[in-house]
Amino acid sequence: MTSETDNFSWLIKARTSNQEALLRLYRLNITDNSNPVSQQTYTLLVGAGFSLWRAAFLSDVTRETHKIAEDARKLIKRLIQDNSVGYPQDRETREWMAGYYINNAIWRLLIAWKFIKEEANEPTPQALVSLKDFDERGAENESPVDLWNSSHEALCAILHILESRTQQTKALE
Repeated sequence: MTSETDNFSWLIKARTSNQEALLRLYRLNITDNSNPVSQQTYTLLVGAGFSLWRAAFLSDVTRETHKIAEDARKLIKRLIQDNSVGYPQDRETREWMAGYYINNAIWRLLIAWKFIKEEANEPTPQALVSLKDFDERGAENESPVDLWNSSHEALCAILHILESRTQQTKALE
């Protein structure tokens, strides 16, 4: 188990790295691009970036099945009772929420990679190979920090490819 200050140190680095990736996405401004695959990939990356941003704040979890189930029940009650969930409720149910956000990021990244790979024969970045491995063997047994780090690396790898394609397209115009 990591100490609170170790988690805080990782958290600050993770948030900074995530914010830098989100800024790269913002600067990319894919709305001007007429390629639907690039636009679909872009929106998937924005969703993955958001999910990783939120998951970083929820990384201090134990991943114990009974706690995940308890938090899932708390979440359902909150949804039924208040019809609203915000960040305080995410923290309160972080055993379940951490998995939700990281799984959402992984799913979006794997789909984004599928779009890119179908459009052009790109070699699979190592970060995507790691995500596929996590997905196949069950991410629930992995450390949230390891999952986050691999997902963030995959986000940056796909973003780099999308940036390169966008620059090539603009050069041809």
